[in-house]
Amino acid sequence: MDTFFHAASVAVIGVSPRPQNLGRRIVMNLQRQNYNGVIYAVGPRGGTFLGHYIYKSVEEIERPVELAVILTPAPTVPETVRSCGRAGIKRIVIESGGFAELGPEGDALTRALDDAAREFGIRFVGPNGIGTFNVANGLCVGFPIFPLSRFGGTSIVTQSGGVGLTYLVEFESESVGVSKFTSVGNKLNIDEVDLLEYLRDDPATERMVFYLESFSRAREFCRLAATSDKPIIVHKSNTSALSQSIAASHTTAMLSDDRVADAALRQAGVIRTATIRGALDAAKICSLPPMKGPRMGIVSRSGGHAVIATDTCAARGFPLPEFDPRVLELAQRHVRAGVIKLQNPLDLGDLFEIDTYKEILADILSQPQIDGVVFLLVYHSLESEGRVESLIDHVDGIVKKHRKPIALVLQSWPEEVVRMKKYSHFPIFATAEEAVEALYVSRKRYRGLQRRTESIPKIRVNRKETAAILTQGAGKPHLGRAAFDVLERYGIPVVETRFAQTATEAAAHAKEIGFPVVLKTESPQAVHKTDVDGVALGLTRAADVKQAFADLKDGLARHVRRGAFEGAIVQPMAPRGLELFVGGTRDRDFGPVIVLGWGGTVAEALGPPIIRLAPISKKEALRMIDELPARRLLDGIRKYPAMDLSAIADLIVRASLLIAEQGALAEMDLNPVRLYAKGKGALVLDARMIVRS
Repeated sequence: MDTFFHAASVAVIGVSPRPQNLGRRIVMNLQRQNYNGVIYAVGPRGGTFLGHYIYKSVEEIERPVELAVILTPAPTVPETVRSCGRAGIKRIVIESGGFAELGPEGDALTRALDDAAREFGIRFVGPNGIGTFNVANGLCVGFPIFPLSRFGGTSIVTQSGGVGLTYLVEFESESVGVSKFTSVGNKLNIDEVDLLEYLRDDPATERMVFYLESFSRAREFCRLAATSDKPIIVHKSNTSALSQSIAASHTTAMLSDDRVADAALRQAGVIRTATIRGALDAAKICSLPPMKGPRMGIVSRSGGHAVIATDTCAARGFPLPEFDPRVLELAQRHVRAGVIKLQNPLDLGDLFEIDTYKEILADILSQPQIDGVVFLLVYHSLESEGRVESLIDHVDGIVKKHRKPIALVLQSWPEEVVRMKKYSHFPIFATAEEAVEALYVSRKRYRGLQRRTESIPKIRVNRKETAAILTQGAGKPHLGRAAFDVLERYGIPVVETRFAQTATEAAAHAKEIGFPVVLKTESPQAVHKTDVDGVALGLTRAADVKQAFADLKDGLARHVRRGAFEGAIVQPMAPRGLELFVGGTRDRDFGPVIVLGWGGTVAEALGPPIIRLAPISKKEALRMIDELPARRLLDGIRKYPAMDLSAIADLIVRASLLIAEQGALAEMDLNPVRLYAKGKGALVLDARMIVRS
């Protein structure tokens, strides 16, 4: 991978003397960015360009070439790649379009390109991208004219060349330094996972920004991201529903690509954003020490801006502790009219001494009850020239000293803001809201990093018997009553369950279990039992059980033509409790997923589910519980006692292991899961499983 950014020689293939030729722009970019290596221009027409002799074939170049860039018509690319292979070139950037994005014709070319690369052991970026860029050495092989970027610690990986250029322009306008840039295009050979692995270990990269419309290897991306100490920011677009059809299970019906992506990235410690601006602000705040706690200090030259910052802090759960009296006494000695109440937030609108600002900020940041500061510097006078620079330098110094962040908001004349951004390497935000939101991102990331020390518990389960049971369900619409057998093998508590093929047998089971009981239809066609009138509750006599058995059979016949009624499940009526839903599925991109929500027949109406990649730790399961809407119900409210959170967390962990370990299991719904008071446990009342065909 290093060659794509540190090649000592580059062959640009597709250069011609024609003024409109795009290959010429690649050579121009290399020269404009002061590339310090050797440039070879290649094109079938020959000639010269900018003092470079144009070779008719890369095989004519007599010296070794480390990197080739191809920008020729798509049909010529596979043979051009072979030509590079014969010349000993193992790394290529392919910027030509016209491959898989064009349908069947492009698919054939894609296969031919892939075959050519495999034949010679070549790795390549693209096709259909705008190349790579190393700001440090000027190795810029894109065909658009790239901005002259400030060198810094942010590396960018983008699936869209246009969005990538916008990132470069926006980063430059904010004076955010860039290390490396890669436009991956169709990601046929090198994808975001390859680049994440490289940039994670790259000494010049301090943080990463990914713009992605799709994942090539989503689960592997998250696995690697969770091992990175460097901040990773993902701007994920192209969100859509996972399925537009009626799903066979609640789990699939309640999920979408974007929900799973959001949960998986957050679980891996990745910062997810939906906008370019959000990614830019995240990159800026991640250049500072992390916000390790929630306690905020606000210092402002404007009372109104302090109020706005305070409101945003309240919305994000940032408390404002009292400042130590000594710093308030310091401010009091320097204010003029003395009409402003000195507190947190600290309004310095009546104080105009830059040196005093420095002293106040240093004192506040040193206070143990403060985890981060929003500093709102508002001025509209050119009399501060030179002094503001020294203030920003001071802020930079105390941040490094105390290892706490200060989100600096600078509001002045537009030309002054531009001037200060060009001067400063310290990040500058535009508004109080942006600053607080950025610190919120920093806080979330720091909390996410703490999860990485948690391990998945080792639980003794019967994996072999479970696999055998699941194998018997292959090809069936659902596993039926055998789903309870699967749960028992994984130590998941289930209500006592018996099966009856006749009404008399059902009545006998009911007597043995003890009244009252519930009957449920057992049929391959009864995926959702309530849809076929397949549940009878509160049966207190044998005669009632027999009648209910007949009613279940009739109900299936009414709703499903030629439905196969196999019999009925008999269960005791479980004690009352709160009902939850635990599900599992295999996401198209991210693999095994565990889901938690409120249970019963109205699960979907109570908000989106809580999602994690499976398997998970018990602490992660408790975090899922904490994210439930109306979470307070579990702590005991009015007539409800405090619930057994440890029991439901253990159940979620075991269910996550089940979906992660048993590859034959496609989907499962445990709904409802009845949760009881603390110490009383949890119980699965109904289960539905779908086995892979």
